[in-house]
Amino acid sequence: MANESLNILVGDRLTEVCTTGKKGRNVHIGKGFNFLTPEGSVSDGMIQNVDLYGKELQNQLRKNGVMNAKDVTFTVSSSRTLAREVMIPPVKENRIAQTVEANATEYLPVGLDDYQIAYTSLGQTTEGTPGWRLIVQGAPRPLLESYAELCAFCNLNLKAIDTSMNSLYQVLKTVKAEGTTVFANITPSTTEITALSDGEYLLQRNQPLGGDALMLPYLVANGIGMDRYNEVQESITEADIAKLPPEEIEHVKSHIDMLDMSILRVCDYIRTNKQKNADRIVLLGYSCHLPLIKDMLQEGTQIPVSFIEDLPGLNAVAENKGDVSNFVACVGSMIAPVDLLPASIRAAKNSRAGIQLKGSSESLTGSIIIAILCALAGVAISGVAGLEYLSAKQDLESIQRQLVELEPAKEAYDAYVTYTGNDASLQVVRDAANGKNQQLNEVLAEIEAKMPSSIIVATASFGQDGITLDVTVPDFDTAAIVIDQLRQFESFDVVSVSAVTETQTGAGTKAAAFTVTCSYPVPVQVETTTEDTSSEESTDDTTQE
Repeated sequence: MANESLNILVGDRLTEVCTTGKKGRNVHIGKGFNFLTPEGSVSDGMIQNVDLYGKELQNQLRKNGVMNAKDVTFTVSSSRTLAREVMIPPVKENRIAQTVEANATEYLPVGLDDYQIAYTSLGQTTEGTPGWRLIVQGAPRPLLESYAELCAFCNLNLKAIDTSMNSLYQVLKTVKAEGTTVFANITPSTTEITALSDGEYLLQRNQPLGGDALMLPYLVANGIGMDRYNEVQESITEADIAKLPPEEIEHVKSHIDMLDMSILRVCDYIRTNKQKNADRIVLLGYSCHLPLIKDMLQEGTQIPVSFIEDLPGLNAVAENKGDVSNFVACVGSMIAPVDLLPASIRAAKNSRAGIQLKGSSESLTGSIIIAILCALAGVAISGVAGLEYLSAKQDLESIQRQLVELEPAKEAYDAYVTYTGNDASLQVVRDAANGKNQQLNEVLAEIEAKMPSSIIVATASFGQDGITLDVTVPDFDTAAIVIDQLRQFESFDVVSVSAVTETQTGAGTKAAAFTVTCSYPVPVQVETTTEDTSSEESTDDTTQE
């Protein structure tokens, strides 16, 4: 295949590698293989030990005969990445990036010095408020830099860094499936859920439950080492699971039930908030064919469940549909990566010196070349700045003319604001009369919209004055984000949190757990006075102010 490129998804348990190239206008998978990620080399998508992981990657590339491909796009699968759908005003397309950068902290609760921000465009909308639909995404800079160091170690050319969620969306939107489809990409450690309606993006969620919930109990119960993980994955049957001790079988089924509930919650959300009923659930990914998963999901959701290889329209990606099922989150980064490369890494990879490992030295010649390039760039930037100044001046004059033209509309707007303020006051009275639980729907909608996709709410208690949630998240950093978001909820007045403790999940990984109690705002009381106008003829007339 001409112009062959590497696409690599680095998982904590498993690494997926495939070569891709263009055939006409289509992207096709060449070779595809996976291997167990060396223990201790990767943590939640970040490469912790570049030497250990890099040597194994080189060994696997050599073993599978793909040493000639040097251009690589990495796909990150990590709970540390954040994503949120937003709507921005109908600015010019070349101004979208500036708008996202200027408002990034409003979209994602992170510091721009610590996170790289990028976006995926879902296109313009003319329904309701016109503008651009975007998925704004962020990833920690240290995580991204670990991939640059890996490329330097392996002598690879880093083209882009994508997220698994964007990669999935880019492929799945091309699948021909009429109506609303909920795709579940089941990996060993996570399940990535994507809901589409006739190819249009509805929702994505990442749940920290995957094939390990079934595989690890089976391996431990039978004394099988992790080095045989792939072998067992390909051969395990429902009869093998039935031989486990009863308590282990219940343990496995309880985790699959939790996965079913996560998918069912997505179906409920799109029905309530998008007015779309899920027509089917489609399974894909390395662990999707494990026993029990499809049958239990079918029974638990009462929605038709199939595998992605059963759907038409995959020939645009690969002749072998099984390759798509296993590598879809990997190959999608070839189509339209969100590209989270920080500017520093991009500049380094484009320079003649290339990306340097930490601690490596640069020659004097390289420094001189860089200095000359910087000087030339300064001259070029000065010219560009002058052109941009003239363009900005013209834009300012245009905006000022529009302000003058829109001045008559200001009075109408002020009247509208006054009306809505009065209406809001009346709504407080209505809410108080209807009971505090009338706010429940707004609370659930706000939780669904603002909470990270990796959150698990084990139990929730709803009362007249508020709610209590038992929450589990992957780590303490995510716990901090969740607590900070809850304290900004418009639905809550007081938020109290128990101590955050470390706990163990069913897959043997650590997580952070805590209990949060949230109180509804106290409605503003409208004072009333009653004037006694009783007389000999009437004693029941009252005047309410």
